[in-house]
Amino acid sequence: MQTAVVNEASTDLRLTKIGPPVAVWAESTVVFYLTVENLGPLPAAQFRVVDTLPLGMTYEGSDDNCWLGPPESGRQVVLCGAATLAPGASTTFTIRATAPVAAGSYTNEARVVMDPALVDSNPDNDFAEFTFNVVHTSDLWITKAGTPSTVNAGETLTYTLQVGNLGPSTATNVTIDDIIPSTVAFVSATFSAPAGSGSCMRGGDVVICN
Repeated sequence: MQTAVVNEASTDLRLTKIGPPVAVWAESTVVFYLTVENLGPLPAAQFRVVDTLPLGMTYEGSDDNCWLGPPESGRQVVLCGAATLAPGASTTFTIRATAPVAAGSYTNEARVVMDPALVDSNPDNDFAEFTFNVVHTSDLWITKAGTPSTVNAGETLTYTLQVGNLGPSTATNVTIDDIIPSTVAFVSATFSAPAGSGSCMRGGDVVICN
């Protein structure tokens, strides 16, 4: 009886990942750098990097050979690949994505997948992840104008307040407090917002709108 020994062709791919600062703004652009190194001894052909974005994160694009693949459990999956990576060589893929709206801690996970014709001799370094925090920050501005510029006693004076958000995050639960001068009698107030109508109420000498 003869015994045959089959030696599978193998090489070692290593994946590393660099991400944004520890804290990023909600809805801002986040950049990830994924580097694949071929530690040898054979060339790696048709390998693929699978980057699973955190839930709520949206893929924006890449300047490299990356594309959006089928989602996994509601999370977007970015695929990157190259034709061949020689022993001792490395290649880096850059992925841009939009940070989630909700504040909190998020982990971006990635793995490198070998061509079926090869076996990865060290699968322990095929995975990489990066954890970051999403925080909210907004820059609000407000202007106020009164019309007409000159009024007689007993005439109506209209104040118009405009509020804007310079970002980068969406501002929620915004409240405007407008103090009424002691020489002015309050009549009424209305409030409108891009997401729908708000409401105003008077509390003593202050008009509160939200």
